This record gives sequence, C-alpha cells and structure tokens, in this order.
Amino acid sequence: MITHSPSGGPVTGNTRRGERRRHAQTCGCGQEDVHRAQFPGLEGRVRDVRAFVETSLLPRQDGHAPFDDDLVDTALLLVSELASNAVRHTRSGEPGGMLMVEVRRHAHEVTVEVCDQGPREGQPPSRPVVRSLSLETEYGRGMALVDALATHWDVRRHGPGLAVWFTLTASDASPRRA
Repeated sequence: MITHSPSGGPVTGNTRRGERRRHAQTCGCGQEDVHRAQFPGLEGRVRDVRAFVETSLLPRQDGHAPFDDDLVDTALLLVSELASNAVRHTRSGEPGGMLMVEVRRHAHEVTVEVCDQGPREGQPPSRPVVRSLSLETEYGRGMALVDALATHWDVRRHGPGLAVWFTLTASDASPRRA
C-alpha cells in the first residue's frame, strides 16, 4: 500500500516538529511531500524498501529541486540499515510481519522513517544502539552508519513498536570528515 499526501502530521514527536513547520514556511517549497508504504518483514524485501525510497526522491514538478546522487545514495544505505534492523530484531521479521516506511521531502532535506511492530515474543522493548566498533566487528554497524551520516536521527514510540528516523540535508549527504 502506497499513499501520498501533501503535508501531514508531525513524524518525530520531538523538537524537530517545530523545525519542520518553520522550514515549510521559509523554504519556498510550500508543503512537504509525503510518501508512505508497507512492506512484508522479509530480508529479501529490503530491496523493495530501497526502491520505494529512491522513487520517492525522484525530481518532481512541484518546485522541489532534484536531490543529488550523494544524498539519494546515503538515504538508500541508511534506510537499508533501518529496515534490516526491523526485520532482524522485531516482530516485523516474524511470519506475517510488516514494516512501514515514510519519506518526507522538502526542497533541501529528506526525512525517512521505518516503523516496526514491536519486540519479539519474550523480548523486552529496546531502542537501537550505536555501538563502538572494532575492525573485527562483523555485525552491528548499521546504527553507527546512521549516526555518522545523518544530519539528525532519533527514535519514537509507534504503537507497540518503534519508529526510527533520520534526516539528511542536501549539503550534509556526503560523509563528514572528523
């Protein structure tokens, strides 16, 4: 299921709400462009999540300039990490599980959110963690990538599950140098 609506309610449930409203009023783009879709919680469907996000970021005729390739590539990498985490670590990855993806774009910024269906049976609710990594680390790099590449990211409650989101700003799409 894919829906598209101009504007919409706040996504993050934190101080970013006010920033989004101010941005929509001052960027000259008018409204934010919102795309939503649900996907089966299967590892093989993460590619469909990436394709959905990529399509959502295509140039439009509504005054939004096209995003550069670096921003789109970064968004695809980060949404892959969030969707994979939802499939691997939550009920979204169990038989019949689903995850929801929302893309909100403004003229110079995009926010992507992945919502899961909550913790697996017998598991306590938990938030994603940015781990310290070593060269030997095989897994657990996803949130470190999100933390390193996103302009902002956070987590909020979404029904029984969590919504993990990140924002990329056009000038911030390439990796930051320390």
